[in-house]
Amino acid sequence: KGKGKGKGSADIFSAILLSLGWWKVTPENPDLDQAWSENNQLLNYETQVKIKLVGQGDHFMHGISFRLSPQNPSWTNNNIRSYGISYFKSVDADWPFDVGLDTSFNAIINDSDPYIVLWEKINNNNTLSLLDYKKLTMSDGVLNGSNLKDWVTIVVKLEEKFTGSGGTRENHISGFIQGPDNIPLGTIDWDYSDYNIVSWNTNDPQPVLDDSLTTTDFGTDKPDEIGIHAFHESSKGNKQYFSDFSLKLDDSSNYQW
Repeated sequence: KGKGKGKGSADIFSAILLSLGWWKVTPENPDLDQAWSENNQLLNYETQVKIKLVGQGDHFMHGISFRLSPQNPSWTNNNIRSYGISYFKSVDADWPFDVGLDTSFNAIINDSDPYIVLWEKINNNNTLSLLDYKKLTMSDGVLNGSNLKDWVTIVVKLEEKFTGSGGTRENHISGFIQGPDNIPLGTIDWDYSDYNIVSWNTNDPQPVLDDSLTTTDFGTDKPDEIGIHAFHESSKGNKQYFSDFSLKLDDSSNYQW
């Protein structure tokens, strides 16, 4: 995890990253290495989590990290690589975290309304790049006015296929969101008809296709692969919560974690 800079004397902005570390135990649990090996060395999964923000502040980004590497990743190390899907808000261009945003985010900062965003970190610069976004509306089921409801759900569906140029690896990334009125706290729901599909700004309909981070060397590197991230203002009693994290490998009905 990493600690951000203060915007004012009472403000502390922190970037937090928690990762799966599935490879640290014997037998591996969940066994992502086996799932990769048995699927033609492609790694597909679905993962979900619920988020509650108490005191949402002017800047936040909370969600799921995936294709996350290396082992024991940290925001303080520039070699971290990841995609992320997140609930996001930045009311001005002064993003106050040590992990920065590049100019691709300019379209959605300076806005008091929250978004759902898909981003990547693929180089040694300590910045994130925006792949796509959607401005949230009341019809998405996750808003109470201009704030997120408590315990909103994000789901990522990730499929790796040999559909890139010349039959190379390519990620097919889909996002789904829903609020607690439909999927309450304590519920794990894999029925996508219960969710709102994220209608991305430039990739509608889903999935988003990207080949920046694939699993070519997964069996050797065994990266953490999956995590949750929180960029939050930790002053003024603001608290952030995650719950109901769940992982589903391929099309199996067995929830591995």
